[in-house]
Amino acid sequence: MYKNDKQANKSDKSNSGIPENFLPSFLSEFSDRWKRFDKEFDEMDERIKERKKLNGKATNHEIDL
Repeated sequence: MYKNDKQANKSDKSNSGIPENFLPSFLSEFSDRWKRFDKEFDEMDERIKERKKLNGKATNHEIDL
């Protein structure tokens, strides 16, 4: 029975249609996107801090410049 399960799992994996390099390429893409997201978040956080510092001392138009 155990042998049959192993063979079934092996054939399932070979017929799954998922390329062998899927996981490394997925992790690489995920890492790149996460870094970009993290950078954008940090930039947004800095803009929010700047707006809080100004605290009504400038208009929104001046802040966006």
